[in-house]
Amino acid sequence: MREDEVRLRVGGEVTVDLLSAALTAFTAALSAAEASHDARIRWVVADLDYGSAVALVRAVPNDDRSERLVPRVCLSLVETGRALADGVADTALPMTRHLTKLQELAGGEQPVSIECASAAVEFAPGRSAEPSGAETDRYRSLGTVRGRVEMLSHRRGLHFSLYDLVDDAAVTCYPTSGMEAVMRDIWGRLADVTGTVRRDPATDKPRSIRDITSVDLVEEGSSTAYRSARGVLKTHEPAEVLVRRMRDDQ
Repeated sequence: MREDEVRLRVGGEVTVDLLSAALTAFTAALSAAEASHDARIRWVVADLDYGSAVALVRAVPNDDRSERLVPRVCLSLVETGRALADGVADTALPMTRHLTKLQELAGGEQPVSIECASAAVEFAPGRSAEPSGAETDRYRSLGTVRGRVEMLSHRRGLHFSLYDLVDDAAVTCYPTSGMEAVMRDIWGRLADVTGTVRRDPATDKPRSIRDITSVDLVEEGSSTAYRSARGVLKTHEPAEVLVRRMRDDQ
Protein backbone atom coordinates (compact mmCIF):
# COMPACT_ATOMS: atom_id res chain seq x y z
CA MET A 1 0.00 0.00 0.00
CA ARG A 2 1.35 3.43 -0.91
CA GLU A 3 1.96 6.27 1.53
CA ASP A 4 -0.48 8.51 -0.35
CA GLU A 5 -3.41 6.09 -0.06
CA VAL A 6 -6.14 5.48 2.52
CA ARG A 7 -8.54 2.54 2.47
CA LEU A 8 -12.07 2.45 3.93
CA ARG A 9 -13.58 -0.97 4.53
CA VAL A 10 -17.17 -1.72 5.59
CA GLY A 11 -17.69 -5.40 6.32
CA GLY A 12 -20.72 -7.63 6.10
CA GLU A 13 -23.75 -7.10 3.88
CA VAL A 14 -23.54 -3.44 2.90
CA THR A 15 -26.71 -1.60 1.90
CA VAL A 16 -26.71 1.47 -0.32
CA ASP A 17 -27.74 3.67 2.62
CA LEU A 18 -24.92 2.34 4.80
CA LEU A 19 -22.34 2.79 2.05
CA SER A 20 -23.54 6.33 1.35
CA ALA A 21 -23.36 7.29 5.03
CA ALA A 22 -19.91 5.73 5.42
CA LEU A 23 -18.51 7.48 2.35
CA THR A 24 -19.98 10.81 3.45
CA ALA A 25 -18.35 10.58 6.89
CA PHE A 26 -15.10 9.28 5.38
CA THR A 27 -14.96 12.13 2.84
CA ALA A 28 -15.57 14.71 5.55
CA ALA A 29 -12.84 13.16 7.72
CA LEU A 30 -10.38 13.29 4.80
CA SER A 31 -11.16 16.96 4.26
CA ALA A 32 -10.69 17.65 7.97
CA ALA A 33 -7.32 15.83 7.98
CA GLU A 34 -6.24 17.88 4.98
CA ALA A 35 -7.34 21.15 6.63
CA SER A 36 -5.61 20.29 9.92
CA HIS A 37 -2.26 20.26 8.08
CA ASP A 38 -3.12 23.26 5.89
CA ALA A 39 -2.61 21.09 2.81
CA ARG A 40 -4.28 21.29 -0.59
CA ILE A 41 -5.20 17.81 -1.79
CA ARG A 42 -7.62 16.21 -4.23
CA TRP A 43 -8.78 12.75 -3.18
CA VAL A 44 -9.37 10.43 -6.12
CA VAL A 45 -10.75 6.89 -6.09
CA ALA A 46 -7.98 4.38 -6.84
CA ASP A 47 -9.96 1.17 -6.35
CA LEU A 48 -13.44 -0.06 -5.43
CA ASP A 49 -14.66 -3.48 -4.34
CA TYR A 50 -18.12 -4.78 -3.51
CA GLY A 51 -19.51 -7.39 -1.10
CA SER A 52 -17.71 -6.13 1.94
CA ALA A 53 -17.40 -2.62 0.52
CA VAL A 54 -13.83 -1.38 0.10
CA ALA A 55 -12.86 2.05 -1.21
CA LEU A 56 -9.22 2.96 -1.79
CA VAL A 57 -8.54 6.68 -2.26
CA ARG A 58 -5.32 8.34 -3.34
CA ALA A 59 -4.12 11.85 -2.48
CA VAL A 60 -3.23 14.12 -5.39
CA PRO A 61 -1.42 17.18 -3.97
CA ASN A 62 -1.91 20.56 -5.60
CA ASP A 63 1.52 21.96 -4.71
CA ASP A 64 4.99 20.88 -3.56
CA ARG A 65 4.32 21.66 0.11
CA SER A 66 1.18 19.52 0.11
CA GLU A 67 3.08 16.70 -1.57
CA ARG A 68 5.47 16.55 1.39
CA LEU A 69 2.53 16.53 3.81
CA VAL A 70 0.53 13.72 2.17
CA PRO A 71 1.95 10.79 4.23
CA ARG A 72 1.42 12.76 7.45
CA VAL A 73 -2.16 13.61 6.48
CA CYS A 74 -3.00 9.97 5.74
CA LEU A 75 -1.40 8.77 8.97
CA SER A 76 -3.11 11.43 11.08
CA LEU A 77 -6.52 10.20 9.93
CA VAL A 78 -5.83 6.64 11.10
CA GLU A 79 -4.10 7.74 14.31
CA THR A 80 -7.09 9.91 15.22
CA GLY A 81 -9.32 6.92 14.55
CA ARG A 82 -7.20 4.79 16.88
CA ALA A 83 -7.41 7.44 19.58
CA LEU A 84 -11.19 7.50 19.11
CA ALA A 85 -11.40 3.72 19.38
CA ASP A 86 -9.30 3.86 22.56
CA GLY A 87 -11.48 6.60 24.03
CA VAL A 88 -8.72 9.22 24.23
CA ALA A 89 -9.49 11.35 21.15
CA ASP A 90 -9.86 15.14 21.30
CA THR A 91 -13.59 15.57 20.62
CA ALA A 92 -13.06 19.23 19.72
CA LEU A 93 -11.27 18.28 16.51
CA PRO A 94 -13.44 18.29 13.37
CA MET A 95 -11.69 15.11 12.23
CA THR A 96 -12.76 13.35 15.44
CA ARG A 97 -16.38 14.42 14.98
CA HIS A 98 -16.52 12.98 11.45
CA LEU A 99 -14.79 9.78 12.49
CA THR A 100 -17.27 9.44 15.35
CA LYS A 101 -20.07 9.32 12.78
CA LEU A 102 -18.14 6.60 10.98
CA GLN A 103 -17.63 4.70 14.24
CA GLU A 104 -21.35 4.85 14.96
CA LEU A 105 -22.03 3.01 11.70
CA ALA A 106 -20.06 -0.02 12.89
CA GLY A 107 -22.30 -2.88 13.95
CA GLY A 108 -21.90 -6.50 14.92
CA GLU A 109 -22.10 -7.55 11.27
CA GLN A 110 -20.64 -4.37 9.75
CA PRO A 111 -17.14 -3.69 11.15
CA VAL A 112 -15.65 -0.46 9.79
CA SER A 113 -11.92 0.00 9.36
CA ILE A 114 -9.50 2.58 7.95
CA GLU A 115 -5.99 1.73 6.78
CA CYS A 116 -2.98 3.66 5.54
CA ALA A 117 0.55 2.52 4.70
CA SER A 118 1.80 2.37 8.30
CA ALA A 119 -1.29 2.00 10.51
CA ALA A 120 -4.84 0.68 10.65
CA VAL A 121 -7.85 0.94 12.92
CA GLU A 122 -11.03 -1.13 13.19
CA PHE A 123 -13.99 0.44 14.93
CA ALA A 124 -15.65 -1.87 17.44
CA PRO A 125 -19.46 -1.88 17.45
CA GLY A 126 -21.47 -0.60 20.40
CA ARG A 127 -22.65 -2.99 23.09
CA SER A 128 -26.19 -3.03 21.78
CA ALA A 129 -25.01 -4.07 18.33
CA GLU A 130 -22.71 -6.83 19.52
CA PRO A 131 -23.88 -10.40 18.88
CA SER A 132 -23.78 -12.61 21.92
CA GLY A 133 -23.42 -16.24 22.89
CA ALA A 134 -23.24 -18.68 19.99
CA GLU A 135 -23.65 -15.82 17.50
CA THR A 136 -20.40 -14.25 18.73
CA ASP A 137 -18.57 -17.56 18.47
CA ARG A 138 -19.47 -17.81 14.80
CA TYR A 139 -17.43 -14.72 14.04
CA ARG A 140 -14.58 -15.02 16.58
CA SER A 141 -12.49 -18.12 17.11
CA LEU A 142 -8.93 -19.24 17.75
CA GLY A 143 -7.16 -19.68 14.44
CA THR A 144 -4.12 -18.99 12.28
CA VAL A 145 -3.84 -16.70 9.25
CA ARG A 146 -0.87 -16.83 6.88
CA GLY A 147 0.16 -13.66 5.10
CA ARG A 148 2.80 -11.00 4.57
CA VAL A 149 3.45 -8.29 7.15
CA GLU A 150 3.31 -4.97 5.29
CA MET A 151 2.49 -2.40 7.98
CA LEU A 152 4.04 -2.25 11.45
CA SER A 153 3.54 0.55 13.98
CA HIS A 154 4.29 1.15 17.65
CA ARG A 155 2.20 4.31 18.01
CA ARG A 156 -0.57 3.93 20.60
CA GLY A 157 0.41 0.31 21.12
CA LEU A 158 2.04 -2.28 18.91
CA HIS A 159 -0.05 -3.32 15.89
CA PHE A 160 0.51 -4.43 12.34
CA SER A 161 -1.36 -5.40 9.18
CA LEU A 162 -1.10 -8.83 7.62
CA TYR A 163 -2.01 -9.22 3.95
CA ASP A 164 -3.40 -12.76 3.74
CA LEU A 165 -2.30 -14.96 0.86
CA VAL A 166 -5.82 -15.90 -0.21
CA ASP A 167 -7.42 -12.50 -0.85
CA ASP A 168 -4.49 -10.08 -0.42
CA ALA A 169 -6.69 -8.19 2.05
CA ALA A 170 -5.36 -6.46 5.16
CA VAL A 171 -5.96 -8.19 8.49
CA THR A 172 -5.35 -5.89 11.47
CA CYS A 173 -3.28 -7.65 14.15
CA TYR A 174 -2.83 -6.65 17.80
CA PRO A 175 0.05 -8.53 19.49
CA THR A 176 0.06 -8.97 23.26
CA SER A 177 2.54 -7.06 25.36
CA GLY A 178 6.08 -8.39 25.37
CA MET A 179 6.12 -9.40 21.71
CA GLU A 180 8.28 -6.49 20.58
CA ALA A 181 11.34 -8.72 20.14
CA VAL A 182 9.38 -11.15 17.97
CA MET A 183 8.11 -8.36 15.73
CA ARG A 184 11.42 -6.57 15.32
CA ASP A 185 12.50 -8.28 12.09
CA ILE A 186 9.17 -9.39 10.70
CA TRP A 187 8.27 -6.49 8.39
CA GLY A 188 7.86 -7.60 4.76
CA ARG A 189 8.10 -11.30 5.63
CA LEU A 190 5.68 -14.19 5.37
CA ALA A 191 4.28 -15.36 8.70
CA ASP A 192 1.63 -17.48 10.41
CA VAL A 193 -0.22 -15.40 13.02
CA THR A 194 -2.22 -17.31 15.65
CA GLY A 195 -4.78 -15.73 17.95
CA THR A 196 -8.47 -14.81 18.21
CA VAL A 197 -9.52 -14.29 14.61
CA ARG A 198 -12.51 -12.11 13.87
CA ARG A 199 -14.14 -12.83 10.51
CA ASP A 200 -16.48 -10.92 8.24
CA PRO A 201 -20.00 -12.33 8.82
CA ALA A 202 -20.88 -12.08 5.12
CA THR A 203 -17.71 -13.42 3.48
CA ASP A 204 -16.03 -15.36 6.34
CA LYS A 205 -12.76 -13.60 5.48
CA PRO A 206 -10.48 -12.69 8.43
CA ARG A 207 -10.62 -9.02 9.43
CA SER A 208 -8.60 -8.79 12.66
CA ILE A 209 -6.57 -10.92 15.07
CA ARG A 210 -6.38 -10.13 18.79
CA ASP A 211 -4.86 -11.91 21.80
CA ILE A 212 -2.07 -13.15 19.53
CA THR A 213 -0.24 -16.14 21.01
CA SER A 214 2.41 -16.68 18.32
CA VAL A 215 3.89 -15.19 15.17
CA ASP A 216 5.89 -17.78 13.23
CA LEU A 217 7.97 -16.89 10.20
CA VAL A 218 7.38 -19.06 7.12
CA GLU A 219 10.39 -20.10 5.09
CA GLU A 220 9.97 -19.00 1.49
CA GLY A 221 11.38 -20.95 -1.43
CA SER A 222 13.07 -19.46 -4.48
CA SER A 223 11.06 -18.28 -7.46
CA THR A 224 12.36 -21.26 -9.50
CA ALA A 225 11.65 -23.94 -6.88
CA TYR A 226 8.69 -25.22 -8.90
CA ARG A 227 11.12 -26.61 -11.47
CA SER A 228 12.32 -29.24 -8.99
CA ALA A 229 8.81 -30.63 -8.48
CA ARG A 230 8.63 -34.25 -9.58
CA GLY A 231 5.99 -35.05 -12.17
CA VAL A 232 3.56 -37.95 -11.96
CA LEU A 233 4.56 -39.37 -15.35
CA LYS A 234 8.10 -39.97 -16.51
CA THR A 235 8.09 -39.00 -20.18
CA HIS A 236 9.95 -36.76 -22.59
CA GLU A 237 6.95 -36.28 -24.86
CA PRO A 238 5.46 -32.79 -25.15
CA ALA A 239 2.33 -32.37 -23.04
CA GLU A 240 0.06 -31.89 -26.05
CA VAL A 241 1.31 -35.15 -27.62
CA LEU A 242 0.85 -37.07 -24.37
CA VAL A 243 -2.69 -35.73 -23.82
CA ARG A 244 -3.67 -36.53 -27.43
CA ARG A 245 -2.34 -40.09 -27.15
CA MET A 246 -4.12 -40.70 -23.84
CA ARG A 247 -7.36 -39.34 -25.29
CA ASP A 248 -7.06 -41.57 -28.38
CA ASP A 249 -6.44 -44.64 -26.20
CA GLN A 250 -9.73 -44.03 -24.44
